[in-house]
Amino acid sequence: MTLLPGPETASIRRFVPGSVSAGAIMLGDREVVLVRTDPDDRALYVGAADGDTFASASKIALDLRVPLVGVVASTGASMVDGGLPALHAWGVAARALARASGVVPTIAIVSSPA
Repeated sequence: MTLLPGPETASIRRFVPGSVSAGAIMLGDREVVLVRTDPDDRALYVGAADGDTFASASKIALDLRVPLVGVVASTGASMVDGGLPALHAWGVAARALARASGVVPTIAIVSSPA
């Protein structure tokens, strides 16, 4: 299945505010779904909408059977600014990643936000 007609990216949840972006891109000669935290976002935590973006990216990669690449630099969920909805969103993202496990290649690059 062709995901992209050329070198462009196809955004996932483009107009949803948050510190996570996702899209379908060409990585070398391979179509992949890329999900990443914004390195310029100083909040360093992931909110409820961000967890849903992770989950959506994982589901799309699974549905299309293309690799999922994640680049994350975050302190996790903020209990002050996001509370339980942010923590729940991380759980939704983890469940979506688990569903893709063993079906599509998944690479996660996790680094310190500092």
